[in-house]
Amino acid sequence: MQGKHYRFLTLLIIMLGIISLWGCSNSKEEPVAENSESMEETEEAEGSGVYPFYDDFMDPVGTNKIGIMHRNAAKKPNWKALKEECKDIVGWIWCHDSVIDYPIAQGTDNDYYLNNTNKGVYDGVGIPFLDYRNEKPFDGFLTVLYGHRMKDGSMLKLLSYYFYPDGEKHYDKYPIYEIYTPEKNYAIKVFAWARVSETDGYTYDFELCNGKETKEAKQEYLDYVASINQLKHPKYTVSTDDRIILMSICTAELDNDREVVWGKLVPME
Repeated sequence: MQGKHYRFLTLLIIMLGIISLWGCSNSKEEPVAENSESMEETEEAEGSGVYPFYDDFMDPVGTNKIGIMHRNAAKKPNWKALKEECKDIVGWIWCHDSVIDYPIAQGTDNDYYLNNTNKGVYDGVGIPFLDYRNEKPFDGFLTVLYGHRMKDGSMLKLLSYYFYPDGEKHYDKYPIYEIYTPEKNYAIKVFAWARVSETDGYTYDFELCNGKETKEAKQEYLDYVASINQLKHPKYTVSTDDRIILMSICTAELDNDREVVWGKLVPME
């Protein structure tokens, strides 16, 4: 009897072992995150306030493809040369200690200058441009400016840094941009930024761009901007007597959101 019990126990142990091995070979492995090393680097970068390396796409032409073309050391664009080269040039945007130093165009749609330079060259990057629906650019209550954010730091990438963990520190360094036009020059004094949908009719309110806005409509718009403003400590106040500019760039994600920075246009001598 003892021999039978021994053989039964031995057989039971063998069967349990087989079941255990079968279970291991068919069990699901713990999922491993793709690019786990990259993800760790990104999380560390975000936590430390250092700008993550992922972001959008790389400028195939390079940061200095336009440089200071047609602009002298006194920051005065050569409007005659610019207009001869491209009749759609309406201004120039510049920011100290940065690569932002580009002509601004306004075409008959919002597609051409998204991908083409002021020399008519298709490069997928284009140049900063105003919305074609701006009937009175820089002169109406609201002016809408678009531009790419490039991984190499060019175009309007600088604006994206407001949305990083140390955005307020970035704001301390870059609270003002400058825009030059054939008629007048302006300082852009940043007072708000927010992430919005590209179809957000409240943000992209083109009825406020034609110089026929009511004071009530202006105040309603400013109240809306204040309600979504991610900037905690604005350096500048804004009122319905001001003219403002909206600078819009894409996000680094595959979505329909946009990162928008608002500034008021203050005439410079």
